[in-house]
Amino acid sequence: EIDKEYGTVFAKTEVALNGEKEPGNRTEETNLGDLCADAYRDQSGADIAFVNGGGIRVSIPAGDITLGDILQVHPFGNALCVVEATGQQILDCLEMGASAYPGLTGGFTHVSGLTYTIDPSIPSSVKTDAQGNFSSVDGEYRVKDVKVGGEALDLNKVYTVACHSYWLTGYGDGMTMFKGAEIVSEKHEIYVDNEMLLKYITENLKGVITAEQYGKPQGRITIKEADTGVFTDVVEGKWYYDAVMTAYEKELMNGVTDKTFEPLTAMNRAMLVTMLYRLEGSPAVEGKVSEVFADCKDGSYYADAVLWASQNKIVSGRGESAFAPLATMTRQEMAVILYNYSVFKGAAEVTEPELTYADADAVAAWAAAAVDYCTDAKLMNGVTDTT
Repeated sequence: EIDKEYGTVFAKTEVALNGEKEPGNRTEETNLGDLCADAYRDQSGADIAFVNGGGIRVSIPAGDITLGDILQVHPFGNALCVVEATGQQILDCLEMGASAYPGLTGGFTHVSGLTYTIDPSIPSSVKTDAQGNFSSVDGEYRVKDVKVGGEALDLNKVYTVACHSYWLTGYGDGMTMFKGAEIVSEKHEIYVDNEMLLKYITENLKGVITAEQYGKPQGRITIKEADTGVFTDVVEGKWYYDAVMTAYEKELMNGVTDKTFEPLTAMNRAMLVTMLYRLEGSPAVEGKVSEVFADCKDGSYYADAVLWASQNKIVSGRGESAFAPLATMTRQEMAVILYNYSVFKGAAEVTEPELTYADADAVAAWAAAAVDYCTDAKLMNGVTDTT
């Protein structure tokens, strides 16, 4: 009975709504973050509204929207709350939410009725107590250019702020700057968050989330480009930053454009083989790759690399006379290619693989030696310590 009720379709969306952690609601503005913040402001009538990235739990694909979808987006049942807060309290909230950037944080702040910029080049100087609660900002703010309704934030002015009780009265995510803010009693806890989002979609949007309004983030949060001197989308502090820059400087990888690297784009088979070929110094090869693999084009950027890798037994095809150059790889497939290259460079072959991962049974027999080697050689890590 519950499944039937929660499966009831009540609306539709023309676009997929991003509820992921990264790239998503804990690192950047998203269309779902905008939608949820708009719901708080619309249903409360407040000047501005906040939603924490950690309170948005799942994505919604394009198509029908069910009650279950909404309950999964906001599963905690946090209640709508409105307070009167000064511009300084608002700025401190935004600064706290941006303090971990570019790292993930559930306190990353999505907004409605307000815009702001984060400058990652300014180290966070937020001070917290032993419990992680906001104490002060001991330095320059990395949050800049805050505007409410298009006008600069007045630090002394009092604004009405809508969010949930988790932040405004429970001070979750360390948002203790709101202590002492006066509650607007007539708007206090009149809806829970999922009910409020449902009402906004059905009443304000008439049951249709359009591509025109929510097809992409609306530009409320600007991340100032980091001056890497190379790529605008490779931010210092990300887990991949040093690796990307090293691969670029050693001419193993290029950008997708002159200024973008696209660090979260999936690696395909041709890309990896080309990197190994460049690592080897791009040696001359004889023959045509199309005569070995029918699905590879002579003259393509990967042609010599795939031919070289095939001739040196670093790669084999997928099926008869096919290489699948644009296919993405599983982790075990990548391990096999790295292992074969290591053997080509003189590494000893693994004859009796011993995998200690809890999901070792999921590793194919043809990949066991490669996964074992890549783990021991620290070429690849587990997704967790045990898997």
